[in-house]
Amino acid sequence: LIAVLRCAAVMPVSPYRIVSRPEDACRLAAELAECPRPVVVDCEWTNSTPLCLVQLGVGTEVVLLDVVALSRSRELADVVVALLGGDVVGFDMLQDLQKLIGACPDRFGDGSLVSFIDLKLPSGNEPNRSMQVPVGWIWAPDEPHTSGCYGRCGLIFQGGLAKMFEMLTGEAISKQQQRSNWASRPLSAEQLTYAAADVEVVWRIVPLLQQTGVELRPWVLPVGLIRGSGLDRRLWSAVLNPECIQECLDDAQQYLERRSKGRYINTDAEIAASMRRIRSVRAQQLARDTESAVRSGSGIQRR
Repeated sequence: LIAVLRCAAVMPVSPYRIVSRPEDACRLAAELAECPRPVVVDCEWTNSTPLCLVQLGVGTEVVLLDVVALSRSRELADVVVALLGGDVVGFDMLQDLQKLIGACPDRFGDGSLVSFIDLKLPSGNEPNRSMQVPVGWIWAPDEPHTSGCYGRCGLIFQGGLAKMFEMLTGEAISKQQQRSNWASRPLSAEQLTYAAADVEVVWRIVPLLQQTGVELRPWVLPVGLIRGSGLDRRLWSAVLNPECIQECLDDAQQYLERRSKGRYINTDAEIAASMRRIRSVRAQQLARDTESAVRSGSGIQRR
């Protein structure tokens, strides 16, 4: 799964390619449909602009996708769909995935599955709790919503990407440009260099991380859980973790009570309505997966 990342990690980063025209985005979508996986992903945005730039590590090439220039175009949507049609890798990926899906919400149903490796939460859906925990990592408390999205997330890194990189390489990286204005155009040379460097950092981290004994396992999660917030995210956790469904329902009830701030909300009815919708999506998803498995004879397909 990560052989391409091992290869890229020992190679110098080639000059980055900026994709800002519809015809270039169309070609990028075709490349993503055929390229080795996983693809490195990172995103930049501002408070006023939901998504400004997407940095990609495609094979051994860095690609900077100018979302502002391609705003809400069909070609941009095609790139995002192709990107999330296979495994991707990054650090603390929840918001990145939310931003990507939010750029073309009509192209993703709640039951669509996304497969990704999150370097901050590398245990995937099935953590191996017998592994030795390296320095800098902890087993997250066994609670339904420790990670805010993924359910029982297992191993978690205590810090950000810069801290992980420094711990593994002894080198410091600057995050000064992280809070710069990514919506302005043209982007500065410093911003572009920073954006491309984020891809190189992930390329370098992956093989070093494996040497510490951390197992990189992909998450495979429904879009409804990734882009949901508040109540829906808690209820998706109940569906995905039936062994702790009562904890999830109790947490959802408490969330609604906190959110009400004294206003009356028929919480039982709201939970019931959301659960019916989510269970319906989940049932349709399982039916499609079962049908695909029967047809292919090679196991359940991811999408």
